Amino acid sequence: FKDVDDSGEKMQQRAIKLFTHFESLLIEKISLLLNMGYNEVHLVSDHGFVLTGLLDESDKIETNVIGKKQVHERFIRTVEKQPTNDWIGFEEPYEEYKYVYAAKSHRPFKSPGVYGFSHGGFTPQEIIIPKFKFTKPKTGASKLEVRITNKEDLRDIPSELFTIKVEASKSAVDLFGTQRKIQLKFYAASKEYQSSTILNLEAGKIESFECSFNNNTNATVVLIDATTQEQLDSAKINKLNVRDLGGLL
Repeated sequence: FKDVDDSGEKMQQRAIKLFTHFESLLIEKISLLLNMGYNEVHLVSDHGFVLTGLLDESDKIETNVIGKKQVHERFIRTVEKQPTNDWIGFEEPYEEYKYVYAAKSHRPFKSPGVYGFSHGGFTPQEIIIPKFKFTKPKTGASKLEVRITNKEDLRDIPSELFTIKVEASKSAVDLFGTQRKIQLKFYAASKEYQSSTILNLEAGKIESFECSFNNNTNATVVLIDATTQEQLDSAKINKLNVRDLGGLL
């Protein structure tokens, strides 16, 4: 998507529908990451915005700095510490620079290029960045460890058919770890083309799934918890570029 600010400025009221689509996409991706096994998903935004009108060059702050500097509209980086009370400074090493300074006012620094709006300074709208943390509520779901055991065999498959072997750990973590409902999902070119039936796998057991490439050359198998949709394991599957000789070789 294009920048949200840019969309709002150019599309005006029409952007409201687009923002709803942004929200739906965020919900989808956050849920996807949590279901893949991540414990936390952090969402942060860009900085805020202060707009006080059109500016002339004379309205902008001169950047009289001792030593080497890197000037931006909103901040200045310097190698040496600056003896000024008009700016707020922090010791923040970045590449060759040791300090970063922001103006105490809304006025931007005078920098290369055309910049006709007041945008900058050490104001809450500019420096406070929202941060949201999403976590998945803990449930009584099974914690039984399950994994794909024949990943090496899946690297070179000489035929259209192949076997996925799945094994559950022998020791149960707790009461909820004696069995787990699992399912295999198969993807090619980022699209799901096949899924297995749901199987209730018990601790210490090994199960085999007979599968097909479905005329694809490469595929990815993802092992998930059928109840929580959490990703448990995955593997790449590659088909050899040779004829299937029915086991003669």
